[in-house]
This record gives sequence, C-alpha cells and structure tokens, in this order.
Amino acid sequence: MDAGYHSEQIQAYCESLEHVVLIPDVERQNKPAVPMAPAARQRYQMRTRIERLTARLKDKFGGNHIRVRGHRKVTAHLLLGVLMLAADQGLRLAS
Repeated sequence: MDAGYHSEQIQAYCESLEHVVLIPDVERQNKPAVPMAPAARQRYQMRTRIERLTARLKDKFGGNHIRVRGHRKVTAHLLLGVLMLAADQGLRLAS
C-alpha cells in the first residue's frame, strides 16, 4: 500500500501541512533507501499494528458484512466483534 503513496510530491505536500510522513523509503535505481528516524519507525510500527487489527476485525469477526441499520446496532455489532477479537487473542496468548 505504501508504494502507491511513495512520491516526492505527495511527501512534500504532507510535510507542508506539518504532517508526520510515515512512508518508509524504498531502494530505487541508483539511490539507496534512507532509514527512518527511530520515532517515525515506532509510529509506523503502531500504524501497522492498528491496520492488522482492523483487517482482522473485518475479515474474521464480521466487520466487513454488517447487515443492520442504525448507529446503535452497528456499534453493538462492531463492539461484539472487538470483544471476540480480544477473546481470540487472549486464547492465542494462553496456549
């Protein structure tokens, strides 16, 4: 996903808005990759954890196919999925 955003123009625009750019540098033709700063690497790792959690919630715990209407019902379904995700993760850690 990050490869689609790996453009100098996009990066410059984000930095002009005073955003922290969390796109890891990649090796290109005749240009070595520049390593990320330690603080940026830590933020990037947190971002990937959150993306994995969200993907797992959608793929395995019903977050992708919600068939109810209304804010309260959708919230209830998603929170039940989060509860099941937490229980599943706890069982994985216990074994």
